Amino acid sequence: MEQLPLLLNLLIGTVWLGVVMDLLKRPPRIPRGWGPAPRRVGWILASLIALLAGGWGPPLLRSTTAAAPRDPNAGQPVESVSGMVRTPFAIVERTTSIDGEGRTIQNRRATTLQLPLALLAFLAGTGWLQWRDRASKESGAQSGGGSKAVVCMVLIGATLMSGCGEGGPAAGRDRPGRQMVDVSWDTLVHVVSAVDDSLLFSAGRAAADADGFWIADGYGARVARFDWDGHLVRYVGRRGGGPGELADFRHIDVDDGGRLWVLDVPNNRISGFDVDGAPVDEIPLRDLGWRPDAFAVTSDGQSFLLMETLQELAPVILHRDGTSTRGPAIPVPDAKGAWGMALQGLATRERGGDGWVYAFASGDGFFRLVDENVAGPLTKYPEAVPFPNILRSVSREGSVTSTTTRVTNRKAAAASIAAQDGELYVVFEGETSDNGRLLDRFDLETGRYLDTVLLPRRGYVAMWEDRLVVAGNNPNPEVLVLRRVD
Repeated sequence: MEQLPLLLNLLIGTVWLGVVMDLLKRPPRIPRGWGPAPRRVGWILASLIALLAGGWGPPLLRSTTAAAPRDPNAGQPVESVSGMVRTPFAIVERTTSIDGEGRTIQNRRATTLQLPLALLAFLAGTGWLQWRDRASKESGAQSGGGSKAVVCMVLIGATLMSGCGEGGPAAGRDRPGRQMVDVSWDTLVHVVSAVDDSLLFSAGRAAADADGFWIADGYGARVARFDWDGHLVRYVGRRGGGPGELADFRHIDVDDGGRLWVLDVPNNRISGFDVDGAPVDEIPLRDLGWRPDAFAVTSDGQSFLLMETLQELAPVILHRDGTSTRGPAIPVPDAKGAWGMALQGLATRERGGDGWVYAFASGDGFFRLVDENVAGPLTKYPEAVPFPNILRSVSREGSVTSTTTRVTNRKAAAASIAAQDGELYVVFEGETSDNGRLLDRFDLETGRYLDTVLLPRRGYVAMWEDRLVVAGNNPNPEVLVLRRVD
């Protein structure tokens, strides 16, 4: 695809130049009453406008290539520097993502093949008018109606281009009003790690199964296993990059067989451990060409549910053999072209199935998906959290446009999510005094908001049957296992 736009642009450029030369020699006799010189000036100006308009048109094909991360220690993207070259048949975009310390995360090149309808309509219209002028001169007839043909062609092209906007599932439901429900909590387990205790250096995301729960200890580069009585069973992992070792990871999940999976982005892989804590597999992420920020594992542990957020929102299924399946991009009009950090979120899967959810961590709502396809429209949160603002500074030099982009006004939305028994639970941040303790409940199939309860602590949640695990740092690492009492 890289060579095709070049050849098409060369061809249409040659045709356009030939038409311009012909217009200088024999300008069409439109508008009537104008002399040859004004007509030449008018048609040359029209030619230049048509050439500029040829840089816009309906997209046909898109090809994206991305280099592997240059710096393995780079963090999440906070800045994107992009350059764009727009030609009649193609738009070439180059983007470099940079973390907060100025380290390059990724270089990406996207080529979009498009159809320059306005330019093609102009070339066809002028050619037809000149042919009519020659024919009428030979027959002595007047060349009437040519201007109408040009107007019709331009209108048809504009109509086609206006119909090329993306539709899709982003047209979400009306926002529900939050309904608070008073409940009490029965504390089944309370684990606290003191400052001078090495039980947990930090309490991060949690995952649960029939025999107990896992707590991500990112500071300790390990995952702690507890039984349902709150007793420590084992640690999995240690700091490093070798087999069974972990770096500063953030996300964990458990498949239906009880195997633990860790999204270890600094080590550029997903690491798996069996129920006894022994390493079972490592799935590299380097072939993705981007760095996932959230994931969930399928029920059989053979695939992983990811979301690409670098330039657009697109679901991806990564298989244990390293291959991946990418679904269609999800339009999010409210994000207004947001990228990277602005589209990041959380993923979870309902136990016993492979339907999953992606909830925005700094935007408004969540999507339900089946495999790599969206299964319904965007469901909005009870409390509005607008997507971050995107600030761009643009500089131009010749035909090259350089754009520097920054994400500002980032506000927290979903802090943690869990799905069970046909319901989705979202720990919501927002701007209320109870931020981080609001647990919103939704019907997973329809997306309908149900109610909200208040957690005794803020933190990450995991669920198993009637038990709720809440892990956080208050300020010391702390884990609660709760049972709801209505």
